[in-house]
Amino acid sequence: MAAEPHPGPSPTVRPGEPEIAVTEVQGNVLPGFRTARVALVFAEILDRAAALRFLRRLPVTTCADMLWHRHGRARPGPGAEPPWTNVAFSFPGLSKVAADAGAVTDMAFKSGMAARSSLLADPSDPRSDGYAGNWVIGGPPCDDVDLLLILGADDPVRLGARLAELCGQTPAGLRVRHV
Repeated sequence: MAAEPHPGPSPTVRPGEPEIAVTEVQGNVLPGFRTARVALVFAEILDRAAALRFLRRLPVTTCADMLWHRHGRARPGPGAEPPWTNVAFSFPGLSKVAADAGAVTDMAFKSGMAARSSLLADPSDPRSDGYAGNWVIGGPPCDDVDLLLILGADDPVRLGARLAELCGQTPAGLRVRHV
């Protein structure tokens, strides 16, 4: 089967830059969901095998899905229709599901945002709401967030239904920490 043409202008790859397939990048990274509503689900991985089963069933929306949608073309695929879904991991979360997570060399990712908050000009005063120790997510008492599910849609009913469906699937391998 021949590959379908890219729906937008051909990107220019600079010398020395890797060419990345739009089917290998999540849609909220490039070009972005650009939806009126977003739901965020923060979860802790309790059971590796069950979490991997859940993640394999997750209809992840790719950059290709978003580009096809923006250009008004229907594209078959589990992540091609809203509500769109992406997933992000913390380094501890990635370490729970990926045997080769130790090969990650990015120290900012490995350290986590709380450890680097002062570099981002977050407050250093523990009495401030923005102090890392006072964060609702990523600081005590909720510093065990392993992954983030990002859902995007314009229709609040469809977004709510998808959120309820996902949270209903998660108890086996994940514990939802915050929605």
